[in-house]
Amino acid sequence: AQIEKTERFQLTLNLMISTGFVYVLSAFLMMKWRKEEKSQVNNLSFFVLASCTFVSSFSSMFALNYISMPVRVLVKSCKSLPIMIVGAFSGKKYKLRKVLSVLLICLGTFLFTSYGGNKKSNGKETTIIGMLLLVLSLFFDGTVGVLEDKFMASHETGPFTMMLNIHKWRFLIACIVCASPYGSFASLVATWQTAWKPM
Repeated sequence: AQIEKTERFQLTLNLMISTGFVYVLSAFLMMKWRKEEKSQVNNLSFFVLASCTFVSSFSSMFALNYISMPVRVLVKSCKSLPIMIVGAFSGKKYKLRKVLSVLLICLGTFLFTSYGGNKKSNGKETTIIGMLLLVLSLFFDGTVGVLEDKFMASHETGPFTMMLNIHKWRFLIACIVCASPYGSFASLVATWQTAWKPM
């Protein structure tokens, strides 16, 4: 069981590194194409944002080992709700129309997921661990959303410049974890080889 948990952890980490590379490359190309100016936000702020993004994405993906896919879709579709809650605690004001819109989206997603025709799951039963991981993911989602809005407003940072700086740090964090005793570069290479085999 311990070996299976380690493999799950490494597979999630491998996915984080792979998607991080794609995000960094895409953001860099789009930033150059749009000729966005260099951000004035300091690297420490981007590191904090990247750390929050890393925890949010990792916990969300790792939670799939402990929950069914419909539950994950339902919870992550309500991402706007924690962003608004964290924003409200940080002093941000929201119009009633926006609050109602978010609540209706969450309600609609719940009804569709619960009573829609597609009831397929990934063979997993939803556990408390899985739900806690999703709650953790949503909390950091909310934190990232508020901080991004704050930095983009105060420093006039372009969206792709923001994306590049966040994901290059997130990619670096994932690589550091992969190089630690908890990760495995051999597992990363094997994952890439498996992904490219059908091509």
